[in-house]
Amino acid sequence: MANRSYLYAIDRIPTSHDDRPEIIIGLSEWPYAIPRSYRILASGNPVSCPSLIVEGAETRSGLPSKVPAVVGEFEIGFRRFQKFSRLLRLVVKESNPDLLERLDETERFLSENQARYVLMETFELDDMDDGAADDPHHFERNVAIEAENCAHVGAAVDRLSDIDSLGATQLESAVKATGNAWGLDGLRLDHTFDNIELSDDAIGLEFSTVLYYRPATRSESDAQ
Repeated sequence: MANRSYLYAIDRIPTSHDDRPEIIIGLSEWPYAIPRSYRILASGNPVSCPSLIVEGAETRSGLPSKVPAVVGEFEIGFRRFQKFSRLLRLVVKESNPDLLERLDETERFLSENQARYVLMETFELDDMDDGAADDPHHFERNVAIEAENCAHVGAAVDRLSDIDSLGATQLESAVKATGNAWGLDGLRLDHTFDNIELSDDAIGLEFSTVLYYRPATRSESDAQ
């Protein structure tokens, strides 16, 4: 089984693993990486909150580890994604019809599956790191860093001009830039834009409500 990152839409921020939101909508999953679309969508004032798919973990010595996730405001992240998508269309309008079609599908999907917050779960990826076995704060530290990454990418989108022609030029330059870790650099705008073997630079436009993990909502958990 591939270790994945997961994206959900939820109606409120949980205070514990068992504090279930009433709305939990699967949005996407991605193997072995966190694609840039996830960071944009989770960029609305991102913070850590308890994971809904993993209650906790422990180190090899038996010390308990808290397992958090990243949560951000859906409306802000989606608005940034729409801006990113609009400018990206201008950059690839003559060269990549497949990417244009996928952007259309993604925006339509997200418009139909909205909630108040976006929840990004990274436990499976963080668990692959060597530090997970020995450091009881490993997951908390990684998720805090990932929340900062989301905020950084969101700020990068905000810096793109709202004048479409200028914003598209800025986006194209940002993609080609180097040394802008966790920003917009390195994205693949050719036919490999979502190649799983090149996941670190994937845009991430595979969306579906059916994911490997489907956390129970509050009413479903109460019924059980």
